[in-house]
This record gives sequence, C-alpha cells and structure tokens, in this order.
Amino acid sequence: MPQTTDRNISSIGRWPIVIVAILALVAVVLSFFYFRSVYLSDLQALATGRMAVYRSALNGVVSKYDYLPYALARDDHVIRALRSGDGVALNPRLDDLARKSGASALYLMMTDGETIASSNWRETGSFVGNNYAFRPYFKDAMKTGHGSFYAIGTTTQIPGVFISNQVPAEGKPEGVAVAKVDLRPLEQSWANDNETVLVTDARGIVLLSSRPDWRYGALAPLSDNVRSEIRKNRQFGDEALNALPVQSGSMFENSEIRLAGTDYVHRTGPVGLSDWRIHYLTPVRPVIAQAGYAVAIEVTILSVLLALAFFFRARTLRNLSDQLRDDAIALRRLNTRLEGEIEERKRAEQDLKDTQKSLIQAGKLATLGQMATAIVHELNQPLAAARTFLAGARFMLESGRPDDAQGNVTKVDDLMKRMTFITKELKSFARQSDDALKPVDLQDALTGALSIADVRLKANAVCVDRRIPDQSVVVLGDQVRIEQVLLNLIQNAADAMKHAPERQLTITLRAEDDMALMLFTDTGEGLPDDQDKLFDPFFTTKAQGEGLGLGLAISTTILSDLNGVLDAMNNDQGGATFRIKLPLLQATTLDQPFRQAGE
Repeated sequence: MPQTTDRNISSIGRWPIVIVAILALVAVVLSFFYFRSVYLSDLQALATGRMAVYRSALNGVVSKYDYLPYALARDDHVIRALRSGDGVALNPRLDDLARKSGASALYLMMTDGETIASSNWRETGSFVGNNYAFRPYFKDAMKTGHGSFYAIGTTTQIPGVFISNQVPAEGKPEGVAVAKVDLRPLEQSWANDNETVLVTDARGIVLLSSRPDWRYGALAPLSDNVRSEIRKNRQFGDEALNALPVQSGSMFENSEIRLAGTDYVHRTGPVGLSDWRIHYLTPVRPVIAQAGYAVAIEVTILSVLLALAFFFRARTLRNLSDQLRDDAIALRRLNTRLEGEIEERKRAEQDLKDTQKSLIQAGKLATLGQMATAIVHELNQPLAAARTFLAGARFMLESGRPDDAQGNVTKVDDLMKRMTFITKELKSFARQSDDALKPVDLQDALTGALSIADVRLKANAVCVDRRIPDQSVVVLGDQVRIEQVLLNLIQNAADAMKHAPERQLTITLRAEDDMALMLFTDTGEGLPDDQDKLFDPFFTTKAQGEGLGLGLAISTTILSDLNGVLDAMNNDQGGATFRIKLPLLQATTLDQPFRQAGE
C-alpha cells in the first residue's frame, strides 16, 4: 500500500513538468518565427538601402560619360572630319580624350554607319573602317538625336554601354559620335565586396552581375521574337541567354526568392538608363542564424527553469540516480570514441589531399612524356623527306645539273622551316593555339601535303585521284597546321594500303552549306573494330616501331581549335574514308568566336 501511494505522488509530480515542457516547446517555436520576422524586416530595410546605394553608383558611372558624345558633336574638329570624310587627323585627338576621360573607346561614324575615326585606331581591333549601322544606338541617334545600348563588342568581345549623339548637335544629322563605357570594373567591385548585385534590361536579360555564372542569363525564358531581335542586333554574341534557376518567388518584384538553391531577400528598382533595373540579393541564412541565437538564449533560460523544477523533483527520483550516472559515463565514453573517430577522419582527409597532389604531379609527368614522343613522331617524316631531297641534290650536282639541285635545296629549306613550326603542334594538343589565323586555300594546303608525302606514296605505289573544284575553297586557319593534318591522313592511308592489291587514294574537296569538306578514301584494310579509340593518343594498329598513335589525336585537336571536326567510317566496298569539315571563310567571319572583322 505505501508503494502505491509513492507512485501516485510521483505521477502527480510528473504531469506539471510535462505540461510546462510542452508549453516551453511551443514558446520556443513561436519565438523562432517571431525573431525571424523581426530580423527579416531589418534585413529587408538594409537590402533596400544597399540597393539604392548601388543604383546611385551605377547611375554615377554612366552619367560620368554621358556628356562625351554631346561634346564631340559640338567639336569643330569632329564636324570638319565628318564633312571631309577623312578622320585620320582626328584619331590622335580621340585617343587623347579617351585616355583622359577614362572611356573605353570614342569613335565617329558617317550617316551610313561607316567608322572614319576612332580612339583605338592604332590597335589591332581598330573600329576604323567598320560599319555599325545595324546597332540600335546608331539608329536612335540618327532618328532622335541620341541613343544608348548595351552589347558585347563584335571585335573586342568586351561588353559595354554605347552612348551616341548625332553630329552636329543641332540640325540635320551628318554623322554619329559614340562613347563606349566598360562597366566590368564596377562588376568587379561588387564581387570584391561579396555582394550579390544584378542589372537587367527591359526584357529581363542580366547585363551586369557580381556572379559571372549569372551574367547573360534571363529572369524568365525568352520568346523566339526576342531572341530573333537580339541575333539581328548581335547584342550578346553566342551567349545562350538561358533562364536563371529561380525555384520560388519573382525576380520582377520585391520579395523573398529561392535562386539556385539559396533563399534571398530580393530588392529591385529602376536605373535611369534604357529601362534598366538593378537587383540586390542578400541571403536569408544570417536571419535564420540570428533567430536561432535568440532562441538558443531563450532555451537556455527555460532549461535553467526546468533544471530547478527537476531539482525539486529529484528527491522522488533517487532510485534513478544510479542509472542516470551510468548513462552519463556511457555518454562520456561515446564522446571519447567520437573524438577518436573525428581525428581518424581528419587524418583520412589529409591522406586524400596528399594522394590528389600525387595524382596531379603524375599527370604533369605523363604530359611531358607525351610531348617528347610527339616531337619524335612529327619530326620523323620531314627529316626523312629532307634526307631524300639532299640525296637527290647531291646526285644532280654530280651529274652537272646545278639548277635542278637548287630546286631540291629549296625544298629542304622549306622542310626545315616546317620543322620549326612542328613543335608548335604540341601546344595545340594541350590547349587552344594563340597563333594568328589567316585565310588558307585548302587546294594549296593539299598540294603542300602531297609534296611532302610524295616519297611515301611512290614507295607504296599509291595512285592519288584529286577531285577538287575549279574555284578556291578558303577557310580561316594556319596553313602549316592544316597541312600537318592532311599529311597525317595521306600517310595513314598509304600505310593502310601497303598490302592491298589495289592502292588508290581518292581526295575529294568541295564546299557544302557554308562548310569545306575534304574526303580521303582509300582501298586499304579498313578501320579496326574498336573505332571509338581511333582518335585517342597512343592508339595504333601498326606494328611496334612503325607509329606511336599520335597523328590522329593531334589532327583532331588542331581541327577542334579551328572549329572543325574529323571523323572516319568504313566503306561498303572496302577501305576507309576520313572526313574533314571546316567552316568556310565567309561563314567563319560572321559566326565563329575567332572572327577578325566587325566591331
């Protein structure tokens, strides 16, 4: 009977504590949401203020240069150059003004859009002689007297704001003066401040961003009409203009949004230039952390109160003290074991870092070995050809034919020059070449490659059938590297037909859909079964000592640098065909990233 009374007393003492604990839990949850609301309100006010500051800074940078086109429109030197159509004398003046004002470029255009003077007249990508009549800032200046437009320069590939004004400033326009402003330093300052700032145009396209991966994105998917207009104005080059990954909220109004997996407070406002809007985003995570700290203090206080309640109740729970003590000992042991596991994990992470460093070093050593073997492979054929030409020259001299010998010496000199350039091939195999690209007639390149391969073709009794058009097929590239690709394919075909009863190599050249196509069709033994490895470095079907398997890999890399492709297939009647596709010069000039003409 006394035991039952003790249990009843214990139960009566337990329920008030349970009720208090539930109420405390509810209070903690409600407090978290309350503190979050308070701190979020403060963060929203801060975001509004920061957005206003960045908007003022952007307006200040643009307005700093807004006067320049108008000042040029009133300059007598500019007006005289425009009316005479000769801007040579004006170039140094524009150059000096651009350097002193900090503008990216200043230039002057005729009424047809032809540029006659520019501050960058001495640079490789000078605007002089280029026509920008397709740009909206030119059209607006001719129509309304002034204009502004943000775009990526089609010559410099540098983005900026183009501010224009008709010349002269009043009356009928006789031309247009333009100032280009580079806003990249402003973007960099945002990034340096660890701020998330975006600037969009009226269509919602991101023009400026402290995060480079969001630049030239869109707040919402763009329609086909908008994309067509952008391509017509060449505003953003080859940028995809994909929509930003907004999971919730709206970038078109002040709200809380979820963008790329992160919650932000978003504030936006207009910028006084071409219907631009500036967007300031600040993460919500600090608000949650602050609310958590406040709740942690509250929980601490409640814990103290509950501890006091448990202290008074402890007299009825003495029988549980031993168990609690054992639990505490077990918890300490668990903590000790966890600390040991943490130290072990740290050591494992360090071992992983050391292994990664070793792998990187091994990769470097492998690359060095590949370069060395590639040099031996690529220099072998020119050296063999040079020895043949020198032997022929010696024979001609001994036969009293100095003029013919001179021709062979000239060919040897050409081969030596070629060998000088061959070492540059390895750079193409590792990264994109920095060499200047020039128009290359593929017929000339083919003639040069066949000349070098002539010895091997004759030695293997290969008959070459050239099927080329009457007109030239011209691409933008490097003749030495293109000849190297053709030489590799010709020599591979000759080796493939070494044991064939019929040895004919058919080379076809034609232009098709803005592309130059070259087909190398042989009557050899065809491609191996594992064709997917055909273009891998060091893959070869030749006997040991006859090849290193680098020719096709190097050729593929060279063509990739020139926006071309190389593929291969087996022929139904036997043998194989290798196909080269390169953009024609006209198509390359208009569309490709290494084009030379334009703004």
